[in-house]
Amino acid sequence: MKVTGIWTLGQKITEYGGQAKVYAHIPDHGAQTSAANYKITTQWGTQAKTISQMANQSNKWVDLGAYRFGNVNPKVTLDNFNGGNGSADIAYDAIAFVPGEYSGMPEIHLPAENPNAPDIDFLGAQQPKDAGPMGLTAQKLAAGPATGGCSSDGKGVTLCAEYKPSASGASRVGSPPAAVGANGPVGWCKNVSGSFMITRTQECLRGMLVLTASRNGAPIDNATMQAIQEINLDPKSEQFTTWAELSLISMTGITSTSLVSFDDNCWPTTGCTENNGTWIGSTTWTTGDAHTATRTNTYAWKKAAGTEQKLNLDWLTSWSTPQATVQAVPKLSHSGFDIRCDNKVGGNTGCVFPKYTSTLQLNTHKYPAAAAYYWVLMEKLASRPGSEKYQKPLHRLADEAKAKENRDKICMLATFTPYGFCTSSQYRSPSRTRLSRRNVGMRAMD
Repeated sequence: MKVTGIWTLGQKITEYGGQAKVYAHIPDHGAQTSAANYKITTQWGTQAKTISQMANQSNKWVDLGAYRFGNVNPKVTLDNFNGGNGSADIAYDAIAFVPGEYSGMPEIHLPAENPNAPDIDFLGAQQPKDAGPMGLTAQKLAAGPATGGCSSDGKGVTLCAEYKPSASGASRVGSPPAAVGANGPVGWCKNVSGSFMITRTQECLRGMLVLTASRNGAPIDNATMQAIQEINLDPKSEQFTTWAELSLISMTGITSTSLVSFDDNCWPTTGCTENNGTWIGSTTWTTGDAHTATRTNTYAWKKAAGTEQKLNLDWLTSWSTPQATVQAVPKLSHSGFDIRCDNKVGGNTGCVFPKYTSTLQLNTHKYPAAAAYYWVLMEKLASRPGSEKYQKPLHRLADEAKAKENRDKICMLATFTPYGFCTSSQYRSPSRTRLSRRNVGMRAMD
């Protein structure tokens, strides 16, 4: 025969948002079952909690967990149909409900929303980050043997080129550091501290090319050039640009130095088309010369529907001086500047730096409830979705069917619809994203 015990509190839990912890009292006799299946009923359904009465048979209160009961009287049921063979007694004793704050969350006070608050410029809000050290290789020359970044003419004259990072941009002749990169497409490049810096869509490389000529090991002359390289990507286009600026920092022992060639190479060559611009300004510098030479190149990813591709850029330059008949040819590359282009989501084509973890700031003034909700998800879910603090980025969902399934679930359960997710075409699959406590933002990667 089935026996069911029912305990119903005579009132609703009105404090702490309807939260209460439930306890079952286990007597010191008649409690032999190892699987007492208590069922706790709340406004949102029934949850089960199974405990061993035998292990707690000592006149003690056993914690059955904390629940949010909502607008119903808390109820607990227990029956003797628990899968056993009827040989063990089951005890029906007291049940206690203890109201309290059990969510572990601080009380959140939301400011009034401001529907007229300006939208956030997500790309403009990105902060440059260090891309890490750069690799430098030497290109062997037909004119003679090459060792490291040096080339020899076979008659004792050697010309070397060495790239050195410049954290703040060395002063070029007759010009302060603040002028560095003033005309380039990456506006922050002239002010940021660091040699190899990136955001989601922009890159800034700053350094010095030190040219040294020697004869039979004895120095003849040297020149130090300032090199600025900027890349500007577009997340909504397959086209992007590079911009280079060269200027003289110092020159000793020679009358001039010249840039023979400067090749921007996009790899693989089957993945992009190149359009090299012309240099503005002379590419030969004499002692005390303060002019700059700049060039802009444009590229286009050879896109295919529903695909993505990684592109890599390197820079191959060659230099000469009147005192050496050979050329120094340093080749620069940096894996942090690898580019990913794709059009896998929604037919949108664009290019980004995938190694940069960007910040998608939530508009806390216009949508304070949404910002608070995301913060709760980051702090309380075991998966820490999108948390920068816990290094748990979200990932772009290219599967449109899965995106629709997720959207439908959210819209069915949501009590608010931030950004019009459930009411308009503004809903989008999430990017690879991280959420940040700073302005309660979302961290987006790729």
